[in-house]
Amino acid sequence: MVTKYDVFEVVHENRAPIKPIEVVRKLKKDEKEYHVIHRHIRELVKDKLVIKKQYGFQAETNDKANILYGIIKYCLKNGINYNLILDKNFANFVSTAFKKNEINSRNINLNPRTLKNYVEILDKYGLIFIISEKPLRAKIFYNILLNNLLIYFGYKHKIVIEEYPNYLKEIKKELGIYKRLKKLNEHKYNEIIDNLEISFTYHSLSLEGNPITFPDTLKILQEGISAKDKTTYC
Repeated sequence: MVTKYDVFEVVHENRAPIKPIEVVRKLKKDEKEYHVIHRHIRELVKDKLVIKKQYGFQAETNDKANILYGIIKYCLKNGINYNLILDKNFANFVSTAFKKNEINSRNINLNPRTLKNYVEILDKYGLIFIISEKPLRAKIFYNILLNNLLIYFGYKHKIVIEEYPNYLKEIKKELGIYKRLKKLNEHKYNEIIDNLEISFTYHSLSLEGNPITFPDTLKILQEGISAKDKTTYC
């Protein structure tokens, strides 16, 4: 299903004014979806993300449109489904989580299924540190992608920076599991260790306030590619 963010990306990329039927073709959709796409364009105009011109529609040049395009561009570059995170309810969850040292099922007022879905989205893209799955204990660290997501949806947030709790007990427990795994399957053990090293590096940088994201960490450690062309929009 085409979303308004898919439509916005096409309009913004086109630069010059574009007609709705051309958006349909660029998205490689059937012309039956013309009315849906045209409705999305009207909504984008209402949101002041797109402006109507004489020969079609064109992306606005305001801060909100620039932030949105930055989020979408970054997500496309790093294999992140922007339609999963460009959601006001999801942004509200992130804003709430930023204000807490840890999140769990008791201090987040969400339907358990919704909470599980949000945590899975963040975990999929390395945007959350899960301390424990059952019961849930997790920490969302600051990064530029989530920061810009909150800015886009108009959230003013204050990140809680306090002394972090001691996770030595949890670490010892996990270490015991890894040691038993090594005896059973050394290849799988080494795979987990490699992933753990990447995750540890990413979260250590986050603790120090470095805005580098998980996909960038992967590129640097696995491919030797450094992060370039960073802007305040991602």
